Amino acid sequence: MNPTEATEVEWREIAAPLLAADASSDDGAQRALIELMRARRLALGGRMLIIETLQRAERWATAQEVIGLAQREHPDHPGLKEARAAVEGQLASRAAGQAEQSAALAATMTQTRVEVGEAAAVAALAASATPTRETEFFGAVEAYLKEGRLDEALAAVRDVRRLRPAWLNARQVDVLRVELEVQERRRDPLALQSIVRQLLDGSNARGLEVMKLVERLDADGRRADARQIVAEVLRRQPGFPPAVRQLAAWDEGEAKE
Repeated sequence: MNPTEATEVEWREIAAPLLAADASSDDGAQRALIELMRARRLALGGRMLIIETLQRAERWATAQEVIGLAQREHPDHPGLKEARAAVEGQLASRAAGQAEQSAALAATMTQTRVEVGEAAAVAALAASATPTRETEFFGAVEAYLKEGRLDEALAAVRDVRRLRPAWLNARQVDVLRVELEVQERRRDPLALQSIVRQLLDGSNARGLEVMKLVERLDADGRRADARQIVAEVLRRQPGFPPAVRQLAAWDEGEAKE
């Protein structure tokens, strides 16, 4: 792959973070590269080179995020689709291995619970069952969602909130979005309302994001649930035009029926 599709300035900016992410699995190094990739419009050839480098270094979760960014601009590119399938296969394999380790530890802790005490056993199990490194956590929950393992994805969200790793405060909204997808697919309207209340912050961007959920619910035949979410939007942002228009469209359509 020829990296000259990117400018010399771009490669000078990207080289150091890429080498750091290649050399170390540290969350900070991985996030630095991902944030730079969000900020730079790198040519496809350059993105593919970075993805290949991350795959060789087995930085699967970082590669997954970089592929996702590239697919926003090139959704049908066969090379990106192939890379995504390979990376997600690796993440699913790692998640399965972690689940097996957790099960084995659970069996061990059951045998030793009387000796070490109930609280210590539970704490040891909780600390090992869910990945607490940032990139590994998001890679694991994405694999769970892809495979339809909704209960495991939700358990991972609850565990990481209980364990409160250092990166959590900066990624609370992303964790909320994971939980939102889980509860949308579980068809739990009360849980959806609770998450939406936390997600809305009065900004137009968040309001529009929640209105996309409303569209999905309505398309899925869940208008009553969708109306509840619109009510939450208007409670947080009275008179929000997209929400007002949506209610008017529903009312007009239902009046004609």
